[in-house]
Amino acid sequence: MVYMAADNSLAVQGILDLDEMEDAGINAKVQVVVEAEFNPDVLQQYQCDAGCFNRPNFNTFRYAITQSGGSAMNGPDRGPVQDIGNVNMTDPNQLKAFVQWAKQNYPANHYLVVLWNHGGGYAGLIQDQTSAGSGLMSLDGLRSGLTGVGGVDVVDFDMCLMGGYETLVKLDGLAGFASFSEEVVPGEGNPYNTIIAGLMANPSMDGRTLAGLIVDRFDASYQGGKASTTKSAYDLAGLAGFEAALGALASELQAGLPGLGATVSQAAQVSQKFSYVELTDIVNFLDSLNVRVAGQTALQQK
Repeated sequence: MVYMAADNSLAVQGILDLDEMEDAGINAKVQVVVEAEFNPDVLQQYQCDAGCFNRPNFNTFRYAITQSGGSAMNGPDRGPVQDIGNVNMTDPNQLKAFVQWAKQNYPANHYLVVLWNHGGGYAGLIQDQTSAGSGLMSLDGLRSGLTGVGGVDVVDFDMCLMGGYETLVKLDGLAGFASFSEEVVPGEGNPYNTIIAGLMANPSMDGRTLAGLIVDRFDASYQGGKASTTKSAYDLAGLAGFEAALGALASELQAGLPGLGATVSQAAQVSQKFSYVELTDIVNFLDSLNVRVAGQTALQQK
């Protein structure tokens, strides 16, 4: 299930990704369904109207790839398309409705939900310029959108900056695995043709295998290029243990204040940062902190 919110600066990349999905072909045991919307202003810069992606208008549509042959033209041309009007894709209820529609009409033993768009880490994700301007779906909204839809094996974030603790907390209890990037991702995003081909080669794979496949195919697609990538997969079964350890460390650090304040600040300042300076790699921070508290056994054990 690909929730493709491309009513923004990524409209062209969205159309190309849709064609990539079609080029993967079809398989009786793997179903690919999409909800998509594209931005008229961005496409106008290319002298394009909705006909450039094989649609009569810029409304949101749902699309199932059911025909072989690969992409014959830009836009949906390999299966049924349903116009659902111009909906606000930052609305959690729209995400929920899409997942419920997909499960009802295309039931399966395992489910992958791909969230496709801009990501801003703790600040939120998914932009729909026509309906919501520069507003984003909040992380609480993400949780709301996936609550009550039933099990999801993997949630993949085909977007920037979502590889963080804040994201995982909102997915707790709603998905088995997450795949996401700490840093910004190249504009091409996921290589959908090779990801889908890998899934078709082993359609019974579990969530762990699928999450690993997404990351491996993503990384492989940028080998030899200039772009660096930070996509990873996370098993949400480990979140409770991580939170317990994080809480214990936080308590220990708080107990050491104000004396440890400068040490913690220094460790944070030299740790790996991403596009938002407050986004810090926690493993790198802990390594940096560990060096600075050498000899303080309780802290080192955390």
